[in-house]
Amino acid sequence: MKRETAIKYVNEIAKRIHSVNGVLATPSHDYQYVRISRVWVFGSVAKGSQNPNDLDIFIELKVIGRFNNNGYIDKRLSHQHGYREIKKSTDYALKWLTKGMKNVSRHVVGHDDVFNKLDCKILIYPRMDFLNMDKLS
Repeated sequence: MKRETAIKYVNEIAKRIHSVNGVLATPSHDYQYVRISRVWVFGSVAKGSQNPNDLDIFIELKVIGRFNNNGYIDKRLSHQHGYREIKKSTDYALKWLTKGMKNVSRHVVGHDDVFNKLDCKILIYPRMDFLNMDKLS
């Protein structure tokens, strides 16, 4: 991957999140939403590599909204709307965030213990620190 492609992907990810104001309604359930709080770029792209292997992003998100049936999705309702397999809303949000992009590694804060150990991470949402860092490189 070239650095220009990685920068294009970073801008597209930030644009997608801003387009929904950080709250994504998921089709898997009528009252389930995913709040994307913060997104960081880390790894070789954040360090300024001209030819990174992939784009690594960390995403802080949580499911908000209410559920049916005491926290479980009604399977009949989902089948009526054409969903054969019930997927997590967070999985849908992660796929939506990087749809059409190749070589993007998505990591969720809380699921990966590596987050606090990273020495170089750049915030791209809610504010875009990546562009300022890229101008310095």
